[in-house]
Amino acid sequence: MLDIQDLTSGYGRVRVLNGVSLCVRDGQRVSILGANGAGKSTLLRTIFGTLPVWGGEVLWEGRSLRRVPAYRRSHMGIAFVPDNRALFAELSVREHLDLAGRNAAAHWRELAYEIFPELQARRSSPVRTLSGGQQQMVSVARAIAMGPRMLLLDEPSLGLAQGVRARIAAALQRMHATGSMSILIVEQDIEFGLTVTDYCYVLQQGRVIHQGDAQVLARDPRLASLYLGGTIGEER
Repeated sequence: MLDIQDLTSGYGRVRVLNGVSLCVRDGQRVSILGANGAGKSTLLRTIFGTLPVWGGEVLWEGRSLRRVPAYRRSHMGIAFVPDNRALFAELSVREHLDLAGRNAAAHWRELAYEIFPELQARRSSPVRTLSGGQQQMVSVARAIAMGPRMLLLDEPSLGLAQGVRARIAAALQRMHATGSMSILIVEQDIEFGLTVTDYCYVLQQGRVIHQGDAQVLARDPRLASLYLGGTIGEER
């Protein structure tokens, strides 16, 4: 479904990604792990089209996205949950989901409320009145309401209380259970990232240095060395 080939990108004159290659199959859940500054968020933004491709390719079902703007990628079925949530403070929960789901079947909005019943009770509330955890739920629910084929999530557990993190994890499991959505998630939290995905890539300094089955990596003590400044495995 998504095929990244030797991708390079960055900001200004600063190269952040240095030849990243990975793939996400239809219905697969994939995590991108790495320490702060490894290039994880840059990778998602380049996939979604808010950063340019400097070299290599981003292929969606075999088609190059190099010249496809971000809004078109959204129409093609790619939804992005950014790390800053990007919500509109004065709009209500309902307005966020209705706007996002205006071109999708109504059952996706119903599913979003079903996954996050807390939002059902606050659907008329402006998002500025919600807690940080509830705002993160709105950000994820808005993406669900679009009825995407692939969901990109940037640090969805960042700064959340343990109970809210568990709700987000359960939501990702529920979305995967629909059988119609692939998930690509960027995480700095090793445990969260490996718990909610099937396959994992580890980034360091803009390169993939390790990859494998998420549950196998969860038992690999070498993974922690990434966060201590070392490397694990061989560069792939």
